[in-house]
Amino acid sequence: GPIVLVAADDGRVRSRIRGALERAGFGVREAAGADSSLAASGERAPDLVLLDVRMPQAHGWEILRRVQERHGGSATPVVTFAGGDGLDLEQLVARAKAAAAG
Repeated sequence: GPIVLVAADDGRVRSRIRGALERAGFGVREAAGADSSLAASGERAPDLVLLDVRMPQAHGWEILRRVQERHGGSATPVVTFAGGDGLDLEQLVARAKAAAAG
């Protein structure tokens, strides 16, 4: 299935999203911060980036910038979300499916 890079500083949020995405057939890579984003993005560009806009100090946008630099620009779709207790996983997975489908 499509590869999704989940960029969120909260490990519990990443874990919840990973489980939901894997059940939906996605492959998942995780990045907790800008420093781990390049290793997490791997040699193959992710098909989609899920970006937690609540990450401190704009780390989420830095992750996105680094992934785009490494893999050739802004062709990778991005879905933003606000991590936390109110995260609607069903809606997030639906948005990921729509973005991955183009």
